[in-house]
Amino acid sequence: MTPRALTFAKIRATHPGLSVRECAERAGYAKAGAAVRGFELLRDDRVVRAILHFGALALAKAAAELSERMEESCTNEPYRWNRFDRRAIDKLRAETKALGERLTKMEELYEVALHRALG
Repeated sequence: MTPRALTFAKIRATHPGLSVRECAERAGYAKAGAAVRGFELLRDDRVVRAILHFGALALAKAAAELSERMEESCTNEPYRWNRFDRRAIDKLRAETKALGERLTKMEELYEVALHRALG
């Protein structure tokens, strides 16, 4: 796999909101053919495996950060959950939603790879 293809996989995994074209452009492919090249890369099993790998790493990092923040919010002396902190709860809710979106994206990639392997 080329370094640009690996970069594409890392960008695709860590920025699920970007389009395939945007990921390819950020990886260094020419704007004119970035969308076509990006979709070609998504047909390569090595690239799909790399996306899953980088996605799993990003997910593990996000889960660890979320867990750390939740623990911190419960143990900080000034707060200790003595009062209702709506902003903190909203932030945790948003982070949990982002984590769920990453999981959904990974599931979609697994399904595509599975259909390719079986088909």
